[in-house]
Amino acid sequence: MRVRMIAFLLLSLVLTACNLGTKAVPTVLPTITPNNNAPSTERPVVQILSPQNGTEVVVGETVFVNAAITNARGVTSVQMFVNGNVAKVLPFAADADADSRNALLDFTPASEGNIELRVVAYKGDILSEPATLQLVVRSSIAAVTATSAPQSNVPQIDPNDPTCRALINTGLNFRTGPSTDYDIITVLSTGTLAPIIGRLGDNSWWMLRVNTREGWVSAQYTTVYGVCNAVPIVTPPPSPTPQNQPTATPTTSPTATFTVAPANTATFTPTATPGQPDLVIANITGDTSVIIPSGSSDVTTSYSIVVTNTGSGASGAFVVVHELNNVEIDSPAVSNLNPGESITLTVDITFDAAGTYTLVSRADPDNTVSEVSEVNNTGTINVSVTAE
Repeated sequence: MRVRMIAFLLLSLVLTACNLGTKAVPTVLPTITPNNNAPSTERPVVQILSPQNGTEVVVGETVFVNAAITNARGVTSVQMFVNGNVAKVLPFAADADADSRNALLDFTPASEGNIELRVVAYKGDILSEPATLQLVVRSSIAAVTATSAPQSNVPQIDPNDPTCRALINTGLNFRTGPSTDYDIITVLSTGTLAPIIGRLGDNSWWMLRVNTREGWVSAQYTTVYGVCNAVPIVTPPPSPTPQNQPTATPTTSPTATFTVAPANTATFTPTATPGQPDLVIANITGDTSVIIPSGSSDVTTSYSIVVTNTGSGASGAFVVVHELNNVEIDSPAVSNLNPGESITLTVDITFDAAGTYTLVSRADPDNTVSEVSEVNNTGTINVSVTAE
């Protein structure tokens, strides 16, 4: 098989159909021990609402895990592990102050067998106890036990619907414009599915149509489905004028501040102690069922790998290693990611033989960056190639 790789560095999120595959690369899950110095009242608590323990699911079909987080004020992210491997990372807004939140996490099982899910909430260095769940993966819907109850309280995703849609992964402000300076129209509930009708040029905000209303949401708290390459770039409305600006004249020079990436609303002073970065393979998107057309010897498919710094400090330089069936095919260098920033690496792979392939991407595989967590740096997508 021939592999052709082209890496494009785009400070953006992905505009293609997306699903995370079950992680196939062995990753040791460390023992999760909450910070014993933190009082129990500060620790988040996670409960898996659905699916139920022992639910039977099908290979290749998306599974949605609905988790409730209480004592959620200050929670920075929620992570889901499948058999000890990171399957999904959902960042929370830095200004989120709700005491309870819901998180909708998805993954696609790639093989039959029993799997264990763990969902953990992170509040800085304070971790929740993991919420665990056992699932049984069957080869087809016909193999599912008739008494197995279907999933409830989760969105119904039609994989054949080409409409570009955003799935809201956690309660999210629906705004009149693409920044937190704009007014809030309403709060979209977890699991809302709405068409994307516009975007910013860097894909950091989506313009959605929800019922009869149009508004904007931050892209990093969504999952995108459908065909999205024709979504237009929309000029945002004029920024609102801040209300009730103070007019007092300071008697001393004010401390300068700066604001980092648009998706992160935190403001830092130059004298603040820098935090640690946290590099995450936030998503790998691309076609998981590839067909070599009749009369053709090969087919080329693009895959997009999104690396996000969900921490509170700059990462500095690091590399991302891409492997196909355990063979390294490229290792592009990234000069830096500030807190909240993402970078997309686009890989064009030419398949010239039928079979099953696994594309793995690892951010900072040599651990040159000191991070909040090292267990979420790997992402995997499984691709089935057939010939007509």
